[in-house]
Amino acid sequence: NSKHIKDEFASETYTALLRTPDGIVDDFKRDIKLVAFFTEPSIGKKIVSVVYLTDFYGSLKTLGQFFAGAGLFVLLLTVGIITFMSFVIARSIRNLASAVRTAESGASYIAPNIHTADEIEDLSHAFTYYITHTEELKHDLQKSVVVLGEKVRDLEETKKDLSQAFAHLGAVKEKLAREKNKDEALLASIGDGMLAINERGAILVLNHEAQRLLEIPLTQKVEGEPWETLIKECDEKGLSTNQQGPIAQALKTQQHITGKIWYRKNNGTCFPVAVTAAPIATGGVFEGVIVVFRDISAEAAIDKAKSEFVTL
Repeated sequence: NSKHIKDEFASETYTALLRTPDGIVDDFKRDIKLVAFFTEPSIGKKIVSVVYLTDFYGSLKTLGQFFAGAGLFVLLLTVGIITFMSFVIARSIRNLASAVRTAESGASYIAPNIHTADEIEDLSHAFTYYITHTEELKHDLQKSVVVLGEKVRDLEETKKDLSQAFAHLGAVKEKLAREKNKDEALLASIGDGMLAINERGAILVLNHEAQRLLEIPLTQKVEGEPWETLIKECDEKGLSTNQQGPIAQALKTQQHITGKIWYRKNNGTCFPVAVTAAPIATGGVFEGVIVVFRDISAEAAIDKAKSEFVTL
């Protein structure tokens, strides 16, 4: 709902969603996100796509905190080792001084607890190892920064591609809308009733003149309906027939069929029509039929009058 959208996005983004038909906006409220939107005319609603980038940058922050903590740990560990070794060396020196004083006192057995210089060497090796390890961590961090830069560039490229795709989509939608308006204007200009039926007998298009002749409301849904439910055949006396006129024959034989027949209007009355049903084929594959019919009530009345005059 609108309250949730208003809470989720920054005011600039919310204003763009309300006033702009389509576009792409960077939004930094709460999370870092990329908002793309466009209006779909077929459903009359606006479609919004949100790409959250917080996890991407959050991972970098976590990685930086990890390496900072690791560096601090290494530093504290190094300081602890140096302090410990200094204590050990100082204790060794004190033990040696004690041994010297003991020897001066004339003791016959001296066994001082003295650590040799190898401990200092070990400390040097340990320090060198931790320094090397720290350099490796630094190198890994630099590599991560490089990878992050590449991902940012990829993200910019993706954003650019999305912008181009939305622009292309908008152009295609405009072109389709123009073509649809042109087709509708063309159908509306035809003076005869016209309908297109697919190979299964479902109506694809029914123009305004056909709806007027059959007294079908313009607001009534006709697309996808079986043709027999709207085009009802009858005879001159108004009795229903078996729906085997030109339309049924063209669908069955896939041939061009013409003829004269009576159709029933929505109000129940019947009127004579001249019908032409032609097959539609694409690449040799039968797709359905195009039907054109016109009211010949005036012609039928003239023919009837002629017949009655001749009879007299």
